[in-house]
Formats: sequence, C-alpha cells, structure tokens
Amino acid sequence: MSFIKPTNYDVYTGFWVNTRHGQMHGSTLTLDRQDGALFIAFLALYVGLAGQGTWRIVRFLLHRAYSSTKTPDGIYNQRQAILRNSESGYSAALEMIQLCFVWRKREAWKIWIRMLPLMGLSLLLSLAFAVAGILSSRVTSNDINEVLLLSQKCRDFHMDNYSVIPTRVLPVTSSQAAVNSANRFMKKSEYLAYALQCYRIEKGQSSANCQKYVQPRLPYTKDKKATCPFAEDLCILRSGNLELDTGYLFSDTHLGINGSPRFSLRQTRYCAPLTTEGYSITVTENGLNVTEYYYSQLSEHLVNQKKYNGLGLTYSVISDNSTFYKVDEDPTVFENLLPGRNHSGAMVSMLFLSSGIIQNSSPVVDPWFSTSNTTDSSPPGDQYVSNSPANVISCVTRVHICNPSYADGSKCLKSFNLLQREDDSAHFLKMLSGLWPNIDEGLSVYGALGFLKYPYEIFNPDIFYLGDNLPTILSSFTVLGRRQYDTIPPDRWQDELEYSFQASLASLQSLVVETAMGISEWINYVKGPCQSREACLTMCNRQIINSPLHQSFSVLGISLIIALGGMLIITGFWIEWIAAGLSRISVRRRNSHKPASRISVYARLEWHAMSVLQLQRLAHEALGFGTWTRANHMVPITESGDILGILDIEDGKHPTLAHPSTTRTMELVEVSTSKKEKENSFTTTEDSIDFPRLPKTKSGQESFLSRVRMENGRFDKEVSSASEGWERFERT
Repeated sequence: MSFIKPTNYDVYTGFWVNTRHGQMHGSTLTLDRQDGALFIAFLALYVGLAGQGTWRIVRFLLHRAYSSTKTPDGIYNQRQAILRNSESGYSAALEMIQLCFVWRKREAWKIWIRMLPLMGLSLLLSLAFAVAGILSSRVTSNDINEVLLLSQKCRDFHMDNYSVIPTRVLPVTSSQAAVNSANRFMKKSEYLAYALQCYRIEKGQSSANCQKYVQPRLPYTKDKKATCPFAEDLCILRSGNLELDTGYLFSDTHLGINGSPRFSLRQTRYCAPLTTEGYSITVTENGLNVTEYYYSQLSEHLVNQKKYNGLGLTYSVISDNSTFYKVDEDPTVFENLLPGRNHSGAMVSMLFLSSGIIQNSSPVVDPWFSTSNTTDSSPPGDQYVSNSPANVISCVTRVHICNPSYADGSKCLKSFNLLQREDDSAHFLKMLSGLWPNIDEGLSVYGALGFLKYPYEIFNPDIFYLGDNLPTILSSFTVLGRRQYDTIPPDRWQDELEYSFQASLASLQSLVVETAMGISEWINYVKGPCQSREACLTMCNRQIINSPLHQSFSVLGISLIIALGGMLIITGFWIEWIAAGLSRISVRRRNSHKPASRISVYARLEWHAMSVLQLQRLAHEALGFGTWTRANHMVPITESGDILGILDIEDGKHPTLAHPSTTRTMELVEVSTSKKEKENSFTTTEDSIDFPRLPKTKSGQESFLSRVRMENGRFDKEVSSASEGWERFERT
C-alpha cells in the first residue's frame, strides 16, 4: 500500500487552533518529535516537582495535626521527625516501614495502628504523582499526532492552475494521457488497499498504516434487508437488497478541514440484483454468441438505438472462456436509467459481472455469482460454472452537500445535479450561495469542495471496476487457475458492493488531503475548479492530518499543569511562612490583645525544632557546646570559633557526643605514655587528665557538666602541660 510519506509535506510547528475542539480546548502547540520528547520529559519532571511540593504541604499539615505534649514517647518523636525531614512521600513511607519493623516487638500491633494511615497516604501520593508524570503528555494532548499542514505546493498548484474559465480542460497529449491513466490506476489501487486494511479488518484501523487521516475510517451504516429501489419486476429480491449510508460527514470532524465555514457531505447507495429474464437476448455476430442486455429507457437523442421489449441496449457481452471475474459498467449515466422509480439528482449505475468458466465445488445461489451448470473437470466430481454470460446489479448513488448550521437537513444540495452541467462552476457557486448567503463563506466552501470537481466519479461504484488487474473483486483472491477454492455465501454480492463503497470513502479521505497539499495526480491536467484565487487558496494551510513525526499538545492542558503545579511548588516551599502569616491574621481578627494558644505555639516551634539543623543544635546545646543564636529560624548558628561536640565511638553500638578536647587529650596521653617507656622524655599520669565519658543517664549528664565547669581551669593547664611534653618529644 502506498501512503502519503512524511517527507512529502510540511507541518506548521508552533501555536494554532484546532477549531474542531473550540477556541479554548482547541488551542494547540505542535512540536517535532525530538522537541516533543524533550517537552514531555520536562512535563514529567515538573509534575514530579509538583508532587514534592504537595508532599511538603501534606507533611506540614500532618505534623501540625499530630503535634502534642501529652504522649511524647519514642514513636511520637520519631514520627514527627520523619514528617518534618522527609523530602518525598516515598522516602517517608520507607522510613515509617523501618520504624514499624523495629518497634514491632515492643509496641506490637499498636505501632501499625499509629503508622499505617500515614504510610498509606504517603504511598498513595507518591504513586499518584508518578502516574501523573508518566501520563502528563496524554493529559495535555487533544490528539497527540494531529498537525496542521503547511504546504507551499498547495499555493503553487492553485496559483498555476487558476483560470477565469474554471472548467476548461487543457489539451492532453498521448503521453500525458498515458501518465494520467497510470496515475489513476495507482491511486485506485491505493484506495482499494486502504479499504481492505482499514475498513474491512475490524482491528485494522489501529495499525500505523491507518493513522494518517483524522479519522482512520469514515462511519457508515448498512441495511442488508432493504427494499428494491427500482420497479419490483426488475429486482430479483423484493427485500434483502443493500443500503449504505454515511450519514452526515462533517468537514472538520471527519475530513480534517480546519476552520469555518463548516460543511457536511452525505453519501447514500442503494444496490439490488436485477433479473435478466425479459431484458436480455442472445444473438450471433461474426460467428460469436453475444448476449445483449436492454435496461435503458429509450432516448430520443440517440439515433438507430437498438431496442428490445421497448427498452434500449444497455450492455452486450461475448461468451468466452476467461478464468477470472470481470466487471463491466454501463458507460452512460442517467438519473432515470431504469424504468420505475424517479431517481432525480442521483447517479444510476449498472455492474455486469462475467464469471467465465470459473469452477465452483458447489452451486452458488448468490445472484451476482450464480452458478448452477455442471461441467466435467479434473479432479473428479461435479463442478459448477455460471449459467449466464453476465449477472447484473444496479446501484443508485446520491451525494448531498449541506450546511450543518441547519440541523433539520433542509439546506442541502444534490451534487450530481450540479456536476453534470457543462457550466457547473458558476451554477455550483450560485447554488451554494443559497446555503451560505455570505459571499466569502460561499467561496470558502466552494474552494474546500474543489476535490469534488476533479474526479466526481469517486462516488461512482463503477470507477473501481474500470481497469484490468485491480483488486476490486474480493472473491478473486481465492481463485487459482480456473478453480474457486472458497465457498461463496448467498450474500457475497453485498460484501463486494460494500468493499467498493469503502474504497470510495477512502478516496474521499485521500483526495481532501492531496488537494490541500497540491499533489493530486488525478488533477494535474485540469484547470483550477475555483471561481477565484481566494476560493482556491482556502484549502491551503487548513488541512489537519496525523503525523508520526510530530506531537501536538493542548495549550489548555499545558497551562493547567504549569499553573497548578507552580502553585503547589511555591506553596510547598513557603508553607511555613504562609501558615505563620495566616496565624497572625487569625489572631488579629480574633482579639489583637489575646496571644496565640499554647498548643499552636508549641506546634509551630516543634516544626522548627524538628528540622535537621535544629535537632543538631538541640543536641550540642544540651551538652553545653557552643553559644547558639537563631534558635527559632531555619538555620541556627554559633559564635565564631565555637567548638562543638564530636562522636565518641568507644561504644560502637551506642555512640554519643563528647567534647573534642577530651578525645584529643586521650590521644596525647596514649602517645606520651608510649614514648616514656622508650625514651623516658617526660612524665605524666593518665589519672591527672582523665575525664569521664558522657554518662547515659540524665543525673549523670548533669553531674558531668558540673564537673567540666569546675575543673575547666585545671583541664586547660593539664592539656597545656601535655602539649609541651609532646613538643619536647618531637625535638628529641
């Protein structure tokens, strides 16, 4: 299957409005694939930052809610410390799990009751923002691959082909005619292939090959039990005929034409098998058996027209021994080709299927593929061939062009009436003015409908049966040699006609895009269809397609993510100051002379005190290490030159804080004692400078601090003496 390749078109990158979604929801940002990937990564990171901001808000509120002086046990303090210092819900949940695991033997099930709600909330928040980060691109996208075509070829094409005589066809040389014929064959093959893959296969529309248009396939309904659209004596079936109806196909929703004015198309097709009895005769011409079919109403304009039973000759076929299915069509098109009902404004077409000598293993009752005659064949067994040189199906096709502003469908035109006129351009525009009184709107619709003017036969079922070797007949896929290996069901003819209908819808989708791109090979020898340049150019830069090389994002979605995420990030960073400000405002409104409650003051100070730097201050200050200021701020500081405690790791399972001088003096004593044994350079005793380690009880700690203060002078003197001894040792 051939497709519009990404290298064949230019795409507008930047901000634009997809009118199908409205001015607000349709505001779109289109980027190429590389920039789009970077933007998606940015959104994911941004959502992650918003998640951290949300957790900072939640942990602050929870810390305030749990703050209390009633039960300050170990679990309470550790829980408050985790809430205060965890940077994400995920890390908080992990620390809480560790907390529960360690306390499980002492607190049993009570620890889980106290911690499970917090763990669940933190994990839920983490998971929610992780998923939001992953799906952020989907949330911000209307249709992630919808892009606006930007084709200079479209403008060049319409400018080159514009003419004040819109419908005049330029002289075509034989070589040009051959090229045009080849182009038509190629395009019809593409449409049939697209119909086969994207319409007939139920899940085919999800494949990449079916994603180039805004709609992988156009919708339609079918009625396989329709009544006969002609005189009853013409139809083989009074019911059980086929009706296909697209309903209203809107220019923006289904065809991807961006902007206004909008228009809609509707195609209906009624098909029925016709009887040949009384409408055909077999004659001999030049020694060959020729079957002639007479269905056409006699026309006074045709001289010497052959007649049979009061009808004119419609088609003739020579009986042959062909081993393939062949469909011929009636080359004349009349509104009332067949007697019976009036089909004004419609196209009536007739399809004659010749099965030749294709053999079937069983009789076929399908009226188009009917076989009942037996023949000898190899391998042995009865084989059945067609009992008629040709079987006939006739279809009535209507196409309506409507203004969707009128919901009742009263403002519609029958396009085939317009397309059959020689002076149809001016007449078409005049008729459109009845639907769109505004001249500019009428010209815009006329330019957008330009694809109808080129090969109007895209709506004609005959077009896909013209030309040999086209994959038009589904039943031919299972023919090998002269043998049909498939069992043809009684309603196969309906599948065949539905297939050609699907191909016409595929051609409609393709021609709209190709006309906007200015690359349609169908029309490279036809003057522009428009009444003015402005009408022609309305199609340029208005066509939407799906591009695998680009990504489109909803500006509304992006704005919401940026705005809400920014609020969460900023609020999370300034939550303490915001809470303090709100508290002051509340106090002022309540009673300017009444101080804040002790509980609220405690909760606020506990939040500050539980930070890492404040916990560090509390530990050192409790042991008398350093002179601290800014105790109620985020970052406390000491006086310049203050020495703080360091870890005493004598008990590796229970390290404590100790004065750094104690540790250095012990090291000096150990070194000097060792040297005394070797050099006998100076004398000192460990008892004279030994200070007790930090006790592990509160009373012991108070005694320790008192002793340090009282013996401060002697301590400094002994340290100085030890240092002098060390210096003498080094000189020796």
